[in-house]
Amino acid sequence: MPALTKAQLAAVKPARSHAPVKVPTPELGEGAYVCVRKWSGRDRQMWELAAAERSDNEQELARVEGRKWDWKRVHEFSMARGCVLSLCDDAGAPLYEGSEDDVAWFAELPGDVQSRIFKVTKRVNGLAPEDIEAIVKNSAGGPGSELSSGSPSESAASTPTTSVAS
Repeated sequence: MPALTKAQLAAVKPARSHAPVKVPTPELGEGAYVCVRKWSGRDRQMWELAAAERSDNEQELARVEGRKWDWKRVHEFSMARGCVLSLCDDAGAPLYEGSEDDVAWFAELPGDVQSRIFKVTKRVNGLAPEDIEAIVKNSAGGPGSELSSGSPSESAASTPTTSVAS
């Protein structure tokens, strides 16, 4: 089979290949849940670039302050941004743009809720601990650092929702 053409790719772009996953959040109300979606390629790139930039900034700040570089501060930021980019409605439409205000809002949620959502975000988006570590390590490499392009761009078409146990 030959490679897909531009027209063929454009025809499949609107379809979502993965149903959003329901994540129970009883801490936020009786029967409450949020939905987590698979990122588009754009979302994946936003997440990776923000994590790399945050890592570079943290490394420089640690150097200036004369302290050890703390990758956990970068991880916490990456967790919040990743979750914000993953939150969607039942049909898979994104709820947030991933702005700094969105990330700050998410950071105020209870820690156990954040962790539960991030666990599902990592699974749905294929993020293993080594992926996060590689982004943090490669960020200091400057322009030569490689960042994954992630998955193809997807839009929010109506899809069924699946559930995940907490």
